[in-house]
Amino acid sequence: MLDTNPRGYWRLSEASGNTAVSEVPGFWGTADGTAASLTRGAVGPLGSSATTASGFGANLNHVRLPDNLVRDSAHLAVEMWFKTTATNGGVLFSTANNLPTDANPTGAMPDALGNLIRQAGAGAAATPDRVFGYDPLGRMTSAAAGTTNETFVYDDRGNLVSATGSAGNTANTWNADNLLAATTTAAGTTTFTYDPVGRPATAADPLTGATAAYTYDEAGRLTTVGHGTGKATRTYTYDSLNRLTTDTTKAPNGTATSSISYGYDAEDRLTSKTITGLAGAGANTYGYDQAGRLTSWNDGTTTTAYAWDDNGNLVQSGPTSATYDQRNRLTSRGGSTYAYTPRGTLAATTTGGTTTTSTFNAFDELTSEGPVTHTYDALNRLVATGSRTLTYAGASSAVVTDGSATYTRTPTGTPLGIRQGTATGLAWTNLHTDLVAVTDPVTGAALGSRGYDPFGNRTAAAGVQPDLGFQSQYTDPTSGAVNMGARWYAPGTANFLSRDTTPLDPRDLLNANRHTYAASSPLNHTDPTGRFVWFVIPAVPAIVTAAANGVAWLTVAAGGAAVTEKVLEEVKKPKSNPNPTPSTISPPPRPDRSWDWYRQAINQLYQLLAQLPATGNGPSHPNPNPDPGTAASPDTPGGGDSGRNPGKRKVRSGLPLKQMAEAVRAVQDQRGAEVLLRALTPRTPPPITQTIAAGAQAMLDELNNQPTINLGALTANTDQGEQPQAPGETPQESAG
Repeated sequence: MLDTNPRGYWRLSEASGNTAVSEVPGFWGTADGTAASLTRGAVGPLGSSATTASGFGANLNHVRLPDNLVRDSAHLAVEMWFKTTATNGGVLFSTANNLPTDANPTGAMPDALGNLIRQAGAGAAATPDRVFGYDPLGRMTSAAAGTTNETFVYDDRGNLVSATGSAGNTANTWNADNLLAATTTAAGTTTFTYDPVGRPATAADPLTGATAAYTYDEAGRLTTVGHGTGKATRTYTYDSLNRLTTDTTKAPNGTATSSISYGYDAEDRLTSKTITGLAGAGANTYGYDQAGRLTSWNDGTTTTAYAWDDNGNLVQSGPTSATYDQRNRLTSRGGSTYAYTPRGTLAATTTGGTTTTSTFNAFDELTSEGPVTHTYDALNRLVATGSRTLTYAGASSAVVTDGSATYTRTPTGTPLGIRQGTATGLAWTNLHTDLVAVTDPVTGAALGSRGYDPFGNRTAAAGVQPDLGFQSQYTDPTSGAVNMGARWYAPGTANFLSRDTTPLDPRDLLNANRHTYAASSPLNHTDPTGRFVWFVIPAVPAIVTAAANGVAWLTVAAGGAAVTEKVLEEVKKPKSNPNPTPSTISPPPRPDRSWDWYRQAINQLYQLLAQLPATGNGPSHPNPNPDPGTAASPDTPGGGDSGRNPGKRKVRSGLPLKQMAEAVRAVQDQRGAEVLLRALTPRTPPPITQTIAAGAQAMLDELNNQPTINLGALTANTDQGEQPQAPGETPQESAG
């Protein structure tokens, strides 16, 4: 498979002995290319690298990667480890920032511009290759996998104008300000208008025939969504900290038909939610521990207590207890037991003596669960499940049809209209972005509604029940599992069915667990991509605005805070995001090779950003990235689990000057954008207090109580001092 001189790779000597040799003399180690010796079976750095501690099995049938997880020979990361053609075998380890010069029939390959053009996987269920095409500007024009095929067309400004293929057809029209004016899908044509500052003014929904008109207050917050004279309205109110406090649907006469109100603590955590007029109505309260983990939920009648272990695993949920293995994988819960593959994906679930098997492909996509099979396109989107087919808006993960219902979307991808059978209505999503109701745009009545527990289990349902649910994402009607992009989430266990392969910061204890949902705080976080926790900031409901250059400067959404598109683009580069939440605001960014170089610097952005990930209706650069230890994915733009641009992890330490500068600029851009955003956001100052501090009042009282001093009558003394000069008078010389 490899030449005798593969550029940029280390080789563990194929001959007897224990020497690691670089095929590029002088690349590392001594001048002749020989690095430090490495005893087979030992754990330690290879050569002079201080960042690559890898252990070899005595017969080279397994390897321990830097994340401290052991992979056997069937699950080695092909992008990092290669079997040679020598009789006695050997292992090659890449230390370079590029592919070897050898033609490699498997794995991933970039073109001359660094765009990923092919990705292959092995060591799991049958996995079709993913093949991608690009135009001269690096924009993805095609994506194929197995029997699925997608094509994309852009205008001269880089806006996606059409997407056609297995995942559905979309046609977009953009206005002179690069704002989405109309989008046509299987649901029909949805049109949008904007006010003079670029905020959405109207959205005409083809499913219901209703036109939503948006009204804002002086602070730029959405306050009303009207649907015309004599029709229903939806209103929002906020507290003094700009947090959403009420979300109400009203009948034409102004009477509330249903509402949701929210309360928060000093840490912006949701402490109360009161629901009226919908399924699951009642007054809910929530408690947290000092780490911010959910510890209790009271639904008005019953209190459910939650307990967590030190790794953030949910070990107690009311009367139900659970156990986990050392890799934080759920092994038992209630009367069910769970088994896993060495790669961390769920293999079998046994309940009451009945076992359901699950299989995953090399990209960690769930391909079967019992008798139900799943098919995905090259962008990691579920296009078939059982006998159903799904279609999407553009290259986004916004479901348009799911075999049961049809959906329209706002420019950010938030559900707008829904048609299921003969029923049509407007989508109502709550602060957590969960679909909670379908309402009549004329009367305001709920045609269907449902309630959820904190982890996304449905607790009540009435009327129309589309399959979009928790986080407004497709939910399997049989198992209840939610398709969250890169992974499936099981609300019944509060765990993902496969491990998160994104590099995690070990200092973030709540977010370091690869299987748990939302950093153990499900009411205050979401995970729409399955690879990264987003903070739910109780801010402005779902609307987006954009600048004339096509870059969204304000993105405000239910459960989202305002950030800039430029910053979002930087954030989306490093994080693995194979199934990004939908948007039609901007085209996909070019792939970037620098993830591993500035990952530490860019991590600062994650701590500051909190909003719905909503950018780019154009296809993101492919990032199905399988676990680097489980599937074929040689060096590709982005590196590692960068999400958009999978590839091998670099092993060199230290940031080169150019990449450090890029990282610094990214952080500076983000901070500058925050400053600009604050400057452009009108805010009402707090009222001036009439209260005087006690100390100041005491001093004033003391002065007021001083005795009066009689200064007598004051008269002018004209004998002293300089007098005014009369007109025409000659000044006198002063004596002496």
